[in-house]
Amino acid sequence: MREPNEHQYRGARALVSLHQEYLSEFLETWRLFRSSGVALPQTSDPDYASLDVLLKHVLGCARSYMVWMCEKLELPDPDITPVPDEAMIEAESAGYLEHLLNKWSTPLAGVPEEAFSNRTFQSRWKVDYCIDAMLEHAVVHPKRHTFQLRTLMNGEDVSKTIIAMERKALDRWGKGDPSGFLEISAPDVVYFDPFPGRRLDGAESLTRYYESLRGKVHIDRYELINPKVQLAGDIAVLTFNYVSYAGEAESRWNCTEVYRRTADGWRIIQTHWSLRPLVRI
Repeated sequence: MREPNEHQYRGARALVSLHQEYLSEFLETWRLFRSSGVALPQTSDPDYASLDVLLKHVLGCARSYMVWMCEKLELPDPDITPVPDEAMIEAESAGYLEHLLNKWSTPLAGVPEEAFSNRTFQSRWKVDYCIDAMLEHAVVHPKRHTFQLRTLMNGEDVSKTIIAMERKALDRWGKGDPSGFLEISAPDVVYFDPFPGRRLDGAESLTRYYESLRGKVHIDRYELINPKVQLAGDIAVLTFNYVSYAGEAESRWNCTEVYRRTADGWRIIQTHWSLRPLVRI
C-alpha cells in the first residue's frame, strides 16, 4: 500500500492518511463481524440489507468521494475501478482496498490550500460541501460503520459463545481427543499446566504436548462449575472450576482461558490449568 504523497495542503495529507487508516480498520472489523456470527438487525436502511451490501457500500462510497472531488476541482479522473458486485465483494475486498487506497494517495497532492474551502459544490445527495468538508466526510464514513459493527458485536452474548466453545472442547477431551482445543487455539497461544514443567509457547508446542496425550484421557463425566466471562474489547477471559470423574478417580482443577476475537472467530491465546487439592469432609 502506497503512503500518501506530500500535499501542498498539509490538512489534506492528514485526512488522506486517516482515510487510509479508517478504511482498513473497517474491512478488518467487517471480517470480525462476519466471523462472529452476530446478525445484522432488521432495518429499513438499504445499506444494511446484508454484510456484502454494507461492504460494497463503504468501498463504493470511498471511490465516489474521490471521483466527486476530482470532478469539482477539474482534476483528471482518478481512474478508480468500480467496486465489485456483492457476489464477489468479499473475495476481492483485500485487492480492491489496496487499489482504492493507492488511487487515493495522489490526486489531491498538488491542490493549493485555498481550493479546499473557497467554493462549495452540490453533492450527489443535494447538500453543498466545500472540498475540505467532503474530504472530512469521506474520512468519517468508514469510521461510523466500524463503530456500528463493533457496537453490535459488543452486544452479543459473548459469555454463552465462549462457554459453549469450552464445553464442546472439554467433551472431546474427555473422550481422548485434544483436537477440540487445538482447533480453537490461536497460533500464538501460550499454555500452562502442572505437568510439562514449563510454559508452552505457540500452537506447534501445544500440539506436540496434546498429541502425546491423545487417546489416554477417559472421563466418565465432568462438571464445569461457576464459569465467568469478562470482556474487554476483543479479549474475553473465562475462569471456572472443573471436576472430572473417571471410575472411582476424581480430579479438581482451576482454569483460566483467555480468548481473542479474530477474523476466524474467538480463539484461545492463553490457557492455565492448576490442580486443586481434593478435600473430603
